[in-house]
Amino acid sequence: MEIKEIKFEPKQYLVIRKKISTKQITDKDMYDHAFHKLVDYLVQKNTKPAGAPSVLIFLWDEPNQKAEIGISFPVSGIDSVNDPELSIVNIPESKAVMSVLQGDYSGIGFIHGGLRKYLEDNKLKYADLAIEEYVSMTGPNTENYVTNIYYFYN
Repeated sequence: MEIKEIKFEPKQYLVIRKKISTKQITDKDMYDHAFHKLVDYLVQKNTKPAGAPSVLIFLWDEPNQKAEIGISFPVSGIDSVNDPELSIVNIPESKAVMSVLQGDYSGIGFIHGGLRKYLEDNKLKYADLAIEEYVSMTGPNTENYVTNIYYFYN
């Protein structure tokens, strides 16, 4: 697994935040509903996503089986939203480590574990934000799926 230290460029996300059990992280219906709502909102505002669909991970508390995530699309030019389920999250230029998952999601835990270990081994302080960016996730052949995973640090 290759891990890179990068400068994450500023991004703005249109987000549906969810407090869930860690077991719900694979709930396909939750993602389908959220992404459809996000797309409908963007269509109403006559704009398009400014990048790949993403999940922002604000909290991952394995011992207590709690998580807080933001199902999202990067956007530009949206200053506020008029839907209580939606919010805007602005991420400034930040330091991050990243790795790429090529293929189906069975290896995603390995990537997350590797990124956490990299931060620990290099004495980098985790900044309580990770992002999964689904660069390519279409078609029946999961070998072609590409997911960028970022862990932010101070």
